[in-house]
Amino acid sequence: MLLRRLLSFPAQKVEVSYDYEMLPSRRPRFLAQTAAHVAGAAYYYQRKDITADPWGNKKMYGVCMHPRYGGWFAIRALLVFPGVGAEGLVQRDPPDCVPSQELRIELLERFNLRWQDWSYRDIVPVEERYSEELNQVM
Repeated sequence: MLLRRLLSFPAQKVEVSYDYEMLPSRRPRFLAQTAAHVAGAAYYYQRKDITADPWGNKKMYGVCMHPRYGGWFAIRALLVFPGVGAEGLVQRDPPDCVPSQELRIELLERFNLRWQDWSYRDIVPVEERYSEELNQVM
């Protein structure tokens, strides 16, 4: 579907960065979850979204959640169209689908401390997972 849309604009230059690409400094080429948040696609929950931080000096990484897919989605590429402007385009905030402080704390703890069980992905009700096999297992 994306390729079909890109082919609709054959004269348009497109710069594509993939989620696995690294800069020479060994840092990611782009921060996928931050990009999803800025684009209004998914909310990036992080420590600053917690009013009473219970973790002290412990490092807690943030995680994106989608209102329909929860944590069952991936940001695999960033497309940049150099020279294309969008005057009048209003930036939309991402949907806040984990509204309570208790659930946000649980989300960050599940993601940081128990990520192997994938339970953080279902912190909100989801419409669809990656595959039917995972739907039956989870």
